[in-house]
Amino acid sequence: MNNDDKLLQCAERIERLVSRLVENRNGCPKCRVEVSLTADPPEEIYNHPQAAHFLERSEKQVYRYRINGRLPFTRDETGQYCYLKADLERLFEELHGFPKGGFHK
Repeated sequence: MNNDDKLLQCAERIERLVSRLVENRNGCPKCRVEVSLTADPPEEIYNHPQAAHFLERSEKQVYRYRINGRLPFTRDETGQYCYLKADLERLFEELHGFPKGGFHK
């Protein structure tokens, strides 16, 4: 096997690994930022108390939303629950009937 064949095999392995990373990027918010192949800015991540403040609900209610499956979550490296701003905005609009910050013209 010559060097060109070896390089081609390495390139194919790297391509497969990157594809697997992109497929699994929703598992961790930090990985989502590191693996992203687009120029999208990283999503804002909120901890449990911040999520409660954002939704204008108690921390207990946020817990209920999480347990009932209404609020998707992930965990950070310390095991704490984290919520993406997009998920909080979606739930806020569902709860209040208008987007966070009101309607813009």
